Amino acid sequence: MRRFREFARLRPAGVPTLLCLMTSLLLPANLPAQQSTLPIVPPGTVTERLPACYGWYCGYAVVAMHGSNAIFDGGIGILEVLSRTGPDTWTATQALVNPDEARPPQPPPRPTVQDFGSPIALDERVLLISGSSRLHPAAIYVFTRPRQVWAHAQTIDLPKPDSYYRVQIVDVVLDENTAIVFVRYHNSVRAFKQVHWYTRTTGRPFVYQGTIAPAVGNRLALSRNTMLMVDPRADGDRGAAYVFQRVGAQWTQTQKLTGSGTAPGDGFGSAVAFDGNLIAISAPDQPNPADPQVPGAVYTFVRNSGTWVEDSVLAPEPVTDPDDWQSTRFGQHVALSGSRLLVDSGRYAGRPEVPQPVILYERHSNRWQPRAQLGCLGITEVALAGSAAILTYYDPIRPTPQVKPYLLPALGGTPPPADSTCEGIAGRVRE
Repeated sequence: MRRFREFARLRPAGVPTLLCLMTSLLLPANLPAQQSTLPIVPPGTVTERLPACYGWYCGYAVVAMHGSNAIFDGGIGILEVLSRTGPDTWTATQALVNPDEARPPQPPPRPTVQDFGSPIALDERVLLISGSSRLHPAAIYVFTRPRQVWAHAQTIDLPKPDSYYRVQIVDVVLDENTAIVFVRYHNSVRAFKQVHWYTRTTGRPFVYQGTIAPAVGNRLALSRNTMLMVDPRADGDRGAAYVFQRVGAQWTQTQKLTGSGTAPGDGFGSAVAFDGNLIAISAPDQPNPADPQVPGAVYTFVRNSGTWVEDSVLAPEPVTDPDDWQSTRFGQHVALSGSRLLVDSGRYAGRPEVPQPVILYERHSNRWQPRAQLGCLGITEVALAGSAAILTYYDPIRPTPQVKPYLLPALGGTPPPADSTCEGIAGRVRE
């Protein structure tokens, strides 16, 4: 079982006339106006990396982050724990492998790969890792950290209906002592989905509580007693997010969220971030009336008296350089923590005059404002926890994923002066 990824299909040619009349909805006053003038956040460093993957065999990224810890999945069955040891310095402190296997994955010339990795969920003291072995064909491995070292504490065997030979873990989320696992079951005739949930008392094992229905979409988001099931293919690829609320031992669907300016093919729900009373959901294929060359939008929602309402729509600025918009899909990745929001603009970065691809927004007076930019070309994952961010990207010259940490400026502050961090890479690519 590998991470289940479902990419939103490209929008068919032609934009509905009604959508063109909704410019005022897509471009409210609080949207970015001059991203190219935003200050650049300089990258920090990661020291003492561990061999979580090998050259061309590396295919994953930092897939979970919480507080001062992050998890890098190399894609071969070895997970690297990164810990924050300074304001903008992170250090690899531990390697995790499948506890059922007698030996870890082996490097070339005879590489081996084990099923242990994404999807992953991380909290302050609990880490959930998807995987399988001959002993446990479909499992969630629970690691806890009573002190400074993560240790295997429990293996959760997922329910497996009779006659279904394949169990695919689609997503897993964790908040405090509640864990939720999205699973797809297959046989030769049909497939269906289920969402299972578990709870625990601190220091005790997780206990199975049952299923949450209906199971829709392909990704989850969880914050305390509120959960999202997100389906970018709902309503003809328009996309939707379904809100579930827990009361006691019962989860009930309470709302269906859609973007006010979305239409079939926009892929609303391709990326989602959820923190407290704020939700950010992207629609990276939504046409942009201000500039058709740069599609995409990010919708934010706020909880008001128990009901989620659309709060704002963030959209990219028009481009002036044709080289600046190749492969642009605004909102391919989003990350949210408190009053900070990171949005992957999908832009090609690499020259001082070209904007960096990730935009930092801050929330002030109930409005999102662009504050700074950061990152490098080839973004594959964006992670955020408080004032710390970690981006994973691919340098075409070096096959191993590059992990860059960032110390974000204080809320309302400005980062120190910095030039583009991608000029050298872009120069080699363009030669």
